[in-house]
Amino acid sequence: MEDAQQEILLALYQNIRSFRFQSSFATFFYRFSRNKAIDLLRQKTKDRRSSEQANISIFKKTQADPVDEFIKKQESAKLWAAFGSLKEREKLLVLMRYVEELSIVEISEITGLRSGTIKSGLHRSREKLARILGERP
Repeated sequence: MEDAQQEILLALYQNIRSFRFQSSFATFFYRFSRNKAIDLLRQKTKDRRSSEQANISIFKKTQADPVDEFIKKQESAKLWAAFGSLKEREKLLVLMRYVEELSIVEISEITGLRSGTIKSGLHRSREKLARILGERP
């Protein structure tokens, strides 16, 4: 968390000239910090996925069952297609909660959303994904 704060403040210092006095500095600071935090989360997710893929490839079986691989690829494609149908805010909440494993409080601090809004957004996103994936009638 402290590293993120430091990176945000450094980026703000480097980009302070982009402030055009069209809004209050507090608004500019909030939006800049929020966007930078989202960028950092995306980068962290990307880095984690890369390291997980590297670890997985080391321990993969030499002879994978082609049927199992085909089923896994189909399920993965279906899941990504369902995830792609979510709105940007829903995707962000799902990623922050279930991929980054952030708490509701942490998500609230990053996004500026109230915890109730986050919880209901996550609930709606889970229901939408379940409907798309055919897990509910």
